[in-house]
Amino acid sequence: MSTLKASETGEMNDTGWDSVYAFFMNAYHLGDWMISDGAVTKDQWNCFVRENFELGLCRDLCNGLKHRRLIHPPTVDPSPWTFREYVATTPGGGERWYVRAGEEKHFYLMTGLIDAILKLLKSYANSIG
Repeated sequence: MSTLKASETGEMNDTGWDSVYAFFMNAYHLGDWMISDGAVTKDQWNCFVRENFELGLCRDLCNGLKHRRLIHPPTVDPSPWTFREYVATTPGGGERWYVRAGEEKHFYLMTGLIDAILKLLKSYANSIG
């Protein structure tokens, strides 16, 4: 079950897109570093990713961005997509950034997804020592 919430404010500027996409790529490929370091096996990492919606979505976004389309079977969604919403009620205007994914095509606030992935990775790193 996902812990993401789309009700929080998640404002970023245009330069944030590149940083967000780089985050997904680096967060998912952190597993390669742990595998290469001998901290986990490839099967252990893949199991962890499959068991956690947020990391599965991170994997799908990473692979889709890297290859322009998913070339590996999706973990969560074969066609996740990101978008921003203009929020006129924010002083001076503003934006919220989302990702839409999963079987039911839910909308997840981008900052919530990033926070959830960071918490999962920290917890996983602590659990393996």
